[in-house]
Amino acid sequence: MTHTTQVGPIPQWIKDLRAPGYKNVFELGINPSVIYGTEHLCGDWSGELLVLAKDFAPSDIVEDVIRRGYASDVAFRHNDGDGRYGRTGLNTNRNLMQFLFGNSGNLSGENSSTCGVLYGNACFFLKSGGVSDSLKDFSVGRPVFDGSMKVVDYVLSQMKNVKAVVCLGGDAKRMLWGNPMFASRDPLNLSRNVGSSIPLYHVPHPGARASTTSYEDHVNSWSFVKRDSGLNWIAIA
Repeated sequence: MTHTTQVGPIPQWIKDLRAPGYKNVFELGINPSVIYGTEHLCGDWSGELLVLAKDFAPSDIVEDVIRRGYASDVAFRHNDGDGRYGRTGLNTNRNLMQFLFGNSGNLSGENSSTCGVLYGNACFFLKSGGVSDSLKDFSVGRPVFDGSMKVVDYVLSQMKNVKAVVCLGGDAKRMLWGNPMFASRDPLNLSRNVGSSIPLYHVPHPGARASTTSYEDHVNSWSFVKRDSGLNWIAIA
């Protein structure tokens, strides 16, 4: 079941986007009602916060879920622990909900349309390879980059109340940091501004292992976002 608040039908040009070495979910024989599968977890298009991870899941994994007979909006839906996607993205989603909403956060997506957050991906396309593989050719002038940025631009144009964008992890940061769409914000350099009024923040990936990122790192990063953006409803102190 979808609880998102998609603004109007998904434009055909998004469904028609193609990039060599990648797949558009709309070319896989399904017709989901969302641009990002993670919208089923946080899909409030009237929200104040856009959260962008690196990507959704590799095309092989998504296609395997489709072959098992799941309907469009179940196949292209965040990992909520029901077994469709195994462990892929599960810890990420669980931890993200905790950082954003504390004990009131859950993986069902039942509050998706009113949670204040839209959860998407810097790369719109589904890559080939493994979950942790890098995004091939993701640079300016390449179809995968240019197409993905057009989608992000469209999403922002539809989010009339957006006050901030948060990148999850280093990959998403490298993909978006310095993009003229945003005013990049950093606790060590608050003067960085590249021509936009939409502040862009970076936090550690919520699925990062404790051996590489401490809980304190997460708390400090989200606390800075909360304080600097004025989004005081973010749960983490």
